[in-house]
Amino acid sequence: MYVESKKIENLFRKIKQIQEHKDMYCLNKEHVPISVDDVKYVISDMYNLKIGIQEVMYEGTFLRSIVERYNNNHALVYVKHDLANDLKRFSATKELMHLAIDEKEDWSTDGVETVSSYLVEMSLSTENGKMAKNGAQSEALAEVAAIEILYPYRFRSVDREKVAAQPNALSRLALEYEIPKFIVGRALSNSHSTLADKFWKLVTE
Repeated sequence: MYVESKKIENLFRKIKQIQEHKDMYCLNKEHVPISVDDVKYVISDMYNLKIGIQEVMYEGTFLRSIVERYNNNHALVYVKHDLANDLKRFSATKELMHLAIDEKEDWSTDGVETVSSYLVEMSLSTENGKMAKNGAQSEALAEVAAIEILYPYRFRSVDREKVAAQPNALSRLALEYEIPKFIVGRALSNSHSTLADKFWKLVTE
């Protein structure tokens, strides 16, 4: 999936702003796991939104969560009730990121089409190729944002060394950050690390 480099740069600039906003009132900036309530407060404060998070019962395999936004500056995040707690945290955070990063052209009422498109176009690239649909881009970027918020970049260099020395460290890191093991693996993968290294350097220069 091809996403414009400028769009990814803007994503990382927003992530940086969210982290800095959170750090203004957190007593311990290095504390993990990151509180989803803190993330919700920051998004609410920065974007003048009233946000609710609810667990809901529904059948489904691929759709773990959704966000609905309304014209009166309200938004509701719905998370599937029977997910593991770490996946609930990640899914809720991903939906909160939509409220921060999506532009109007990314909004869609067709959730089925968006999910279907994303499943086909999951990988993220800044290389030339087929441009992904806006909905699929939005999903991929929101997942990147959720990774960067819940598993801050500053910890990952040391964590990569831990995993290289002891592969079962992935499970311990997942418990430490309270995010799914597969998300830890994705965050430490070569593809995500290359992306993060490039854009964090760009937005902090």
